[in-house]
Amino acid sequence: MANILFLAHRIPYPPNKGDKIRSWHFLSHLFKKHTVHLGFYVDDKKDMEHVGFLEKHAKSLCFETVTPILQKVSGLKGFITGKSLTEHAYPYRKLRKYTRKLIDEGSIDLIILFSAATGPILPVDCKVPVIADLVDVDSEKWLSYADDTVWPLSYVYKREGRALARLERSIAASVAFTVFVSEQEACLFRS
Repeated sequence: MANILFLAHRIPYPPNKGDKIRSWHFLSHLFKKHTVHLGFYVDDKKDMEHVGFLEKHAKSLCFETVTPILQKVSGLKGFITGKSLTEHAYPYRKLRKYTRKLIDEGSIDLIILFSAATGPILPVDCKVPVIADLVDVDSEKWLSYADDTVWPLSYVYKREGRALARLERSIAASVAFTVFVSEQEACLFRS
């Protein structure tokens, strides 16, 4: 039995949309055999009713609320920093503090990141093994949006695709394993 910290960019319950279905299946399997600490974001007020359910299963739990409008406004900082808009769309302070505390206490044997958006939560000096489930190559989605959109959005989408690709590569280079939803996505990432 391992002590696992599972970090997700969205509350992993209820499993009612693609990413939440995937994260919930991983998480429900982990709950059966491991001690799980859970960190995530809530981006829909209706999902707050499910926090109690997750608290019953997790050893500890930490979450931050975000709103789509605040994420868009915060994401604009990416233009100033040169990072992806995604990296600025989430408030990391509370989950970073939670993660650091668990690591410093020696409470964690493994960290699972669910999506590239959770990568910035990790401390730079993290010595705990990490598995990153990037699900799919989000950077490639943004680049395809750029191809199907007119300026100025095409510029924004292309910039996000390139910046997000840097984040995805950085995460993959710093973790023990990186997994994707399919071999096709893994091949796309490797290319």
